[in-house]
Amino acid sequence: MPTFLDLTAAQPLDVLLSTQKGVTSAVIRAGQTISRRKRARYSHAALLLSNSVLVEAIGKGGTILCNLASSKGDLGGSSNDRSMHLHCRLVDGEVRIYALLPNKTAATLVRHKSQEDMPTANYWRRLDDLLVARSPVLGLLVDVYLASYSIPARLIGSVADLPTPIQSFLERGFKADRAKKRRTGPFCSELVGLLLAEVYPDTTDHVRKAPIDFIDDQGDYVVVESAVVEGQVDDLPGTAYPTWLATDLVNLLWSARIEGQDLARKVVEVLSLLPPVVAHTSDGSQERLQMWEQLYEEKLREQRTNWVQEIESELTNHFDACWRWLRASNECYRVCPGGDDWLRARRIKHAARYVVGVRLGGGVLTRDPTVRCADAVRCTVYGHELEDMRTARLNATTSSATE
Repeated sequence: MPTFLDLTAAQPLDVLLSTQKGVTSAVIRAGQTISRRKRARYSHAALLLSNSVLVEAIGKGGTILCNLASSKGDLGGSSNDRSMHLHCRLVDGEVRIYALLPNKTAATLVRHKSQEDMPTANYWRRLDDLLVARSPVLGLLVDVYLASYSIPARLIGSVADLPTPIQSFLERGFKADRAKKRRTGPFCSELVGLLLAEVYPDTTDHVRKAPIDFIDDQGDYVVVESAVVEGQVDDLPGTAYPTWLATDLVNLLWSARIEGQDLARKVVEVLSLLPPVVAHTSDGSQERLQMWEQLYEEKLREQRTNWVQEIESELTNHFDACWRWLRASNECYRVCPGGDDWLRARRIKHAARYVVGVRLGGGVLTRDPTVRCADAVRCTVYGHELEDMRTARLNATTSSATE
């Protein structure tokens, strides 16, 4: 059964837990069930860096980013039409964006309790705090970006808590080539725990070794209700919105750096072969090999830092702005005195005499009550902002292509 994630209900630093058909997922679930003595439903964990971008560790590609708005990565799948997996729905005049999670048979979105307990009225302040907290998370990401892990070793590790020396020995033993043996990345839930420990240092995130640890009885995380919908497209709430919005969002939320990770991974794999080759052609000594390995790692870390900085720029300049706009337009429509539902609910007959101040993101917006907004996206105020974002995105893409 198809599984959809409500991107408008998500926020940065949420954790997406999921599972799919296959032997690997089944073994991971079984291992958690045996070791935790509690039925495990999920086999994968990923951390959202924005509403539509997440970082995850997968066996085939290592630690990568997945853009749910462009159908790339392990969760995003692939499609000739990049907007087909995005479904825009109109629910009581508000717009919600649902992303299809291909191959996923079950999923849930969890959020740290410190964020869930905060009143909705403080959303904008909370969002600013989360974006500030995201910066050190990206800093930690530099150390593990594109690093892979051994699937067999991690499967064994999910069954029982193995001592670190034994776990490392298994990883080295399962590595097929020497280059990958030198640099091993964390398992999916270990990656999420490692990154979140920087944000919530007083919790036990750093010891979360399995997806079940995020929904176990420790109480640090709570499920975001209604964020995941399992069913067909027609089962999604509300009515379908015209497809042009999905196409616009895909264009606005496209990232050259995230979509270019396959090439970056090949660069890492090729460069990882250079130290032993260069050392062998020199004198073949172990000292020379270690020297070249250290030099290679320093240069590659510098390259990974540049990649992550480019990703952060994309998130800040385009992704954050787009989701802020959608949230603000929905809020504006919800309290808009120009909306027919709002007027009927308050039995206001003479709309032209009514003026209201709407507080959004710290500012007060005075709306003309004679305006009739069809929905949030066609809002008189925020519709113009959508066009401004289209222009800014086009200019940024053109500028990058000419550099």
